[in-house]
Amino acid sequence: MVYFEIFDNFGEILTTLYIVDLIIQENSNFVTFWEQYNRMFMMAQTNPSKYNITSKNLKKVMKFCGRIFSNILSGNLFDNYLDGLCKTIMEETGSKFVFGNKTFRDKYLEYIKYKIDLVNVKLNTPGDMQAHQAYMTLLINYSLYRKIFDEQDSKLYKSIWSLQKMCPIIILYNNLSLNPG
Repeated sequence: MVYFEIFDNFGEILTTLYIVDLIIQENSNFVTFWEQYNRMFMMAQTNPSKYNITSKNLKKVMKFCGRIFSNILSGNLFDNYLDGLCKTIMEETGSKFVFGNKTFRDKYLEYIKYKIDLVNVKLNTPGDMQAHQAYMTLLINYSLYRKIFDEQDSKLYKSIWSLQKMCPIIILYNNLSLNPG
């Protein structure tokens, strides 16, 4: 189905955001270097001419860096994106257009059930190199589904939970892993 590919692609994009969050959360150097940057800004504020910058330009740089920190380096990129997506949907279309759209919800649910079956097959196939990625895409899409439609289906949850027995750790990138439980 065409929309399955759309959900897969969107899930892969969101997975990338989630991986960036994990990299930042797992690496304490980001916080250390961010604190050093802030100390440098404070030094430059006291004597801007020494650093060959105007107060106006320094404020612009500080504002830009503040946005980078709050959007990316805070380690909440994935959550912020989902919150922003829901907010944008509400502002541009209203709650009923997407959140109350039964057809869209049913198609998304159909995709998730299809993906559960596919991931189950992939995890049971020895040597399938795409199994972890497919599992992560499923988890990301399921979290988006729950965020958009705010509903919990215990059967669906148990189906996804049962996959964890076959794959208790998802290797995302190099030594970056996720425990889906």
